[in-house]
Amino acid sequence: MRGFQVLSQKDRPRLEGFFLAFHFDQRREYFGGRVSDEQIRDYCRDIRWNETTIIASFCGARLDAVAMLTATASPRITELSMACASTCDRQPMVAELLDLAFAAASLSCSQIIIQCERAMPELLAVLHPSPFAIFDVDVVRVDVPCYGAKIVAC
Repeated sequence: MRGFQVLSQKDRPRLEGFFLAFHFDQRREYFGGRVSDEQIRDYCRDIRWNETTIIASFCGARLDAVAMLTATASPRITELSMACASTCDRQPMVAELLDLAFAAASLSCSQIIIQCERAMPELLAVLHPSPFAIFDVDVVRVDVPCYGAKIVAC
């Protein structure tokens, strides 16, 4: 049975375990380079929970995927990153988490940015056919109101 939940600071150990289970390529994809177990622990410890929304997908008690919305210097823009466990069916999971992330983001911002070099290929593939996603050199920009109204139907 699959479920989704917004994580809180008390869920940090679960999130840490999720990232620690990543193999080399997954770590490189999500973090943008080689990271040690200690660096992952530091990353999870340093999350600013009052400025970050983490939506997690669970299959039973196992954490399968996360979408992280992180505040930027502009109050109108939020950065999105996603990660999936190696056992996760990535394409449908990305689509589901993306919808939930945009619903959550619509409460506080008007645009989401995604760093291209660290984005999962499946995330970019879901966004690529959308007329509301603007692909710049380094980032993808998506207007939140347009996404909510249109891309789900694509």
